[in-house]
Amino acid sequence: MPDSIFLGQRWIQKRISEYSKEQKTIASLRDRTVTFPAELYLAGLMHIYTGSLSLAEIAKAAGVPLKEFKHWRTQIDFMILVDAAKVDFSNYFRQKLIINEYKPAEYRSIAAEYSLFDEQVRTQIRAPLFQKMKHLANSISNYNKVKLKIDRSDLRTFKKLYSFFMFEKSFLPTTYQETLRERFDRVAKEIVWSRLGVAYSDTEQLLGDNALKKNIKNFVMERF
Repeated sequence: MPDSIFLGQRWIQKRISEYSKEQKTIASLRDRTVTFPAELYLAGLMHIYTGSLSLAEIAKAAGVPLKEFKHWRTQIDFMILVDAAKVDFSNYFRQKLIINEYKPAEYRSIAAEYSLFDEQVRTQIRAPLFQKMKHLANSISNYNKVKLKIDRSDLRTFKKLYSFFMFEKSFLPTTYQETLRERFDRVAKEIVWSRLGVAYSDTEQLLGDNALKKNIKNFVMERF
């Protein structure tokens, strides 16, 4: 589908492409160099999706027999790989949202894929980004009240985070207070978008499209 970005799928493909047939060491786990078959390595990375994928679906996508996959999940070295992958991916996802600016439709697909992630991964992504957005909202609002110049980089960063979180709440039940949501909406609509000279409606009009929500799992999995 056009204007779609799936950061999890991109991260996995990047990690797999960096995987060397000659040097299959993934990481030093507990001061030991550990190697895994390429298919098992892929299965380990795909644990970022355990919020929505069953073990059978991960095994099938990775090309690992389910029985063998379940055995490996009892092995501490493999589960260390899984935990390390979740942390590494969470860092990657946060950096991409902070550094890059996407189109509204791209934020929608990013948030849609995010809804598939393991709960631990979502928390590792969400908590620091939400706190940063909250801090920026307070700062921007206060500067605006006293008519001080607002750093353009703060406006752009808030716009990036707000765009992601606005779509997040359309795919997952929101956990933050209604008063906070109203505050963020007000800062976005009354200050940030207007000062950056962009149309808020370009983002808002995509919220009512439920086609992606219904088919996001298929859209992502067909790329593996």
